[in-house]
Amino acid sequence: MIRNRAGVRVAESTLIGILVLEGVLALVGGVMLVAAPSGRLLRMPADWLQATPFSSYLLPGLLLATGLGLLPLFAAVALGRPRATPRLQLVERALGMDTAWLASVASGAGIMIWIVTQIAMVRMFHPMQAFIFALGAVVVALCLQPSVRAAHVRASRGRDV
Repeated sequence: MIRNRAGVRVAESTLIGILVLEGVLALVGGVMLVAAPSGRLLRMPADWLQATPFSSYLLPGLLLATGLGLLPLFAAVALGRPRATPRLQLVERALGMDTAWLASVASGAGIMIWIVTQIAMVRMFHPMQAFIFALGAVVVALCLQPSVRAAHVRASRGRDV
């Protein structure tokens, strides 16, 4: 358990690094799938889609780039900023926690759900999936550290709207 502000800063720095990695990987992968919906740029054969509702990698690429690429990058930027924008402060006041923390949790959980769904649909496993799943799990674990969560709940309550 992280007990002091210096520990929270280390956890947040680690979190920012993982979120940037997660976001860049998803954004690049998604853009490559959109650019070549056949999957050829990532050497992903079309047969992998046989047991899925997709006829190409276009829609999975769009989802990957937008949902799992942009959200963690937003979270990383928001964690690195000392204050939320006025519009985000309204959201934070309503939720009782800051948007950076919420986006971080959603990013970590989202990537884990993506990987589990991907394995279930494609019915195959690649070691990279374990690595990506582990990144998501670490993000969620860091966010759920009581001192990290408490710092973000307090921070959002202390902001002026």
